[in-house]
Amino acid sequence: MNGDRVNPDTTSNQQQFQTSVSHASPAATPGRFFDGYVAPANLYDEIRDANGLVRPQWLGIEESLGRLSPEVFQRRLQQIRRFVHQNGIVFSSYGDPDDRKNHLQLDPIPQLIDTATWKSISEGLKQRAMVYDLLLADLFGAQTLLTTGVIPPHAVFEHPYFEPAFEDVPPAGGKFLHFYAAELVRSPQGTWWVMSDRSDAPGGSGFALENRLAISRTFPNEFRDANVHRLANYFIEMKDMLRSLGTTNRSSPHVVMLTAGTGSASYFEDAYLAQYLNITLVESSDLTVRRNRVMLKTLGGLIPIDVIYRRQHCVGLDPLEQGTVGPGIAGILQVARSGNVAISNPAGSGIVESPIFMTFLPRICQALLGTDLKLPGVASWWGGEPESLKIIRSRIDELELVAAYRTRTQYGSKPPPISGTTNLSREEKLTLLEKSPHLWCAQERVLRSSSSVFNDGALTPEYLSLRTFLVAKTSSVTGQLNAAEDGYTVMPGGLSRVTDTPDEPIQRPFEGGGVKDCWVISDQPVKQLSLLENSRSDNDTHRDEYYLSSRTADNFCWLGRYLERCDATARLVRSVLRRLTGETRPSEVRELPSLVRALAAEGGVDAGYAVPELRRQLPDLEKTITDCFIDRKEPNSLRSLVDQFYYVGTEVRERLSSDAWRIVQHVREGFRVQRFTNTDLAEHTEITNELLVDLAALSGFISESMTRTHGFRFLNIGRRIERTLQIIRLVKNCFLFKRLINDEILVATLEVADSLMTYRSRYQSHLDLENVLTLMLIDEENPRSLAFQLASLNQSVQALPLLTKTKSLATHQRLSMEALHVARMLQMPRLCELDDEGRHSGIQEVCTEMETILPQLSISISNQYFIHSGPIHQMNQID
Repeated sequence: MNGDRVNPDTTSNQQQFQTSVSHASPAATPGRFFDGYVAPANLYDEIRDANGLVRPQWLGIEESLGRLSPEVFQRRLQQIRRFVHQNGIVFSSYGDPDDRKNHLQLDPIPQLIDTATWKSISEGLKQRAMVYDLLLADLFGAQTLLTTGVIPPHAVFEHPYFEPAFEDVPPAGGKFLHFYAAELVRSPQGTWWVMSDRSDAPGGSGFALENRLAISRTFPNEFRDANVHRLANYFIEMKDMLRSLGTTNRSSPHVVMLTAGTGSASYFEDAYLAQYLNITLVESSDLTVRRNRVMLKTLGGLIPIDVIYRRQHCVGLDPLEQGTVGPGIAGILQVARSGNVAISNPAGSGIVESPIFMTFLPRICQALLGTDLKLPGVASWWGGEPESLKIIRSRIDELELVAAYRTRTQYGSKPPPISGTTNLSREEKLTLLEKSPHLWCAQERVLRSSSSVFNDGALTPEYLSLRTFLVAKTSSVTGQLNAAEDGYTVMPGGLSRVTDTPDEPIQRPFEGGGVKDCWVISDQPVKQLSLLENSRSDNDTHRDEYYLSSRTADNFCWLGRYLERCDATARLVRSVLRRLTGETRPSEVRELPSLVRALAAEGGVDAGYAVPELRRQLPDLEKTITDCFIDRKEPNSLRSLVDQFYYVGTEVRERLSSDAWRIVQHVREGFRVQRFTNTDLAEHTEITNELLVDLAALSGFISESMTRTHGFRFLNIGRRIERTLQIIRLVKNCFLFKRLINDEILVATLEVADSLMTYRSRYQSHLDLENVLTLMLIDEENPRSLAFQLASLNQSVQALPLLTKTKSLATHQRLSMEALHVARMLQMPRLCELDDEGRHSGIQEVCTEMETILPQLSISISNQYFIHSGPIHQMNQID
């Protein structure tokens, strides 16, 4: 046998397990919170002991919870759900809000672990982390464990991620394992076992922190009275450790967090931790290698990076050396090899996550430390060894086959197609073993402990696993990493996962189950810690707005553009809906054709509706407006625009305040699929009104609360460019032809431009085209006018940093000034002149001029700040 053997009684207990709960009446005091909770039979229950009594560590909390009335408890449960919902706590940040499997189902009842038990667990976890650190050092170094036969060489060399590119890369700070996590379960005998190890880019600590905030804020008295160990010390050690890795700039190292992006399952956590730790969040596209240094693309040019907190998996990290295609940083491994950047955990550290190493870990521990494992893993065998293969075949019905090598897709967002064999028949398992035994390991199934969850007003049992986290510890004297066994700090608690069945294989944290907060209870009052206190240092502090990455600036610009696109399209849609649902027949509404033409210009409806000859061949507008309203296949439908707005919002999640993010969330929630089931046009109008209120709230928040940094300036540039384009399209489609202008279209256009009240207060009831154009185009006191947009745009453009010094104005500066000059020089009589075809030629000219200048301005800004390229020059002239 290879691996850690579980208690011999475990298997018999598994066979005796019955899915029905025990009907023995638990001895409970009347009025206690857990009176109605009945623990399952033949399992270790976290709350009740074998006699049905509440365990000692739960007595105080049970009494405290028991004092809450059912109504109060329900209100607090709703508070937890609102907290989770408003903060967008999902396993995939850009997931469908209606896809509930991605949402964090947080149970209000925590998991409790007493201090003595936790001390034993912590010692075992620290030892495992040290063993894996030494194992990685040997695998990428002397390989003594392979030459002495402790590990069969082919077991390592056949690993798909044991890449030559990872060799000769010295680990930052002398450690291969800066972060480590383990999945723990408690067997029916109460023994703790490690089910799996995480060493590549362990995730979940941010979710554990978010769980703690949700529960402690909802049950503050219960939390304080229980003397729960705080999590802050773990994150303090994390910040200290990351700073200690900096070698090129020890006094003030530039630390960034490398995320796989919004498409990854861990993006919410990455964004949240980046905010909490005050670390710049970057993606692969934000970084480049220049002169053997990793550089961050920022508004001020390229800035060197000292430390990378790697949250992107090793696969595809360096396309140049790994030969991969997709996101990555070409040349980063050579920079790390030269010692010019520190990476945690080093590339290649993820190979020991594979179950195959758990089968050898007891002998590895003996070889490296001369002692047994303090916290063993579940009993495991590898099919590549003949003796182990015999055991696997003889016990095939009771063992779980798992892939020997843990593999990931390049982007790290999906598990491999086959990782376990729970649902396979005996014959199918044997076939897999016969075909390629070395690709499979077998593990005993351990029945998890049970605990109560609050489900539909009742306490019911579900089954627990715990992911807990370790970070390498720095010396308070030298500031360097400790090499001793005590060289790791363990998070007191972790991420508890609950499932419906006791023997379900370990999966990603939020697939098919919920989560709990884990409380480690102290016998004494716990000292309160704060990350803010640790942030104070003797180092000089400075402001540097140029640290805003080019990608973030680009996303801010597009967030502004999609904010305005949603607003403009929603206003046009609302105006059309009002006229389709009014007292007058749509065919008799004189302004409706112009509004539909304007909506078609924005892409909100089929462009054919803007042409009278084609409109008669299309379905009635009343029947198709709903599809154009919610059809995601239409890129400019209101639903698609909201999706894009939300997506870009997630890209700058770490730069938005909690209040701003809640508004972004609420905008997306307003377009849930369920809201469009069996709805009529009047209900669409209501939904559109709600959207406009949310967008107005976000605009007000941006105006009143967002600091005037470069992030704000790019957001404002995007908004002003987009709104300017929308104004000129609206004017062109409604006022270009004299024959189509009437009082109704003047009112409707002012309504869409959100200027009707201003016009009435200024001009009373008199409607005149020249006055309308004055208000919409040249009145700089009107926040919805063309001139106001261009004045604000020019102000933001002129405040942008200049990357190169020139004697003349930069292209983007000149273009913004030119656009503002055109608006300020407009003359109303000239705009209202008619040509031979009855068109207002002045309107046509100004619209054409703006539609030429603004795209050029957008391209110039992109080349200068997002792509970091100069203006485009044509090399030759083609006749």
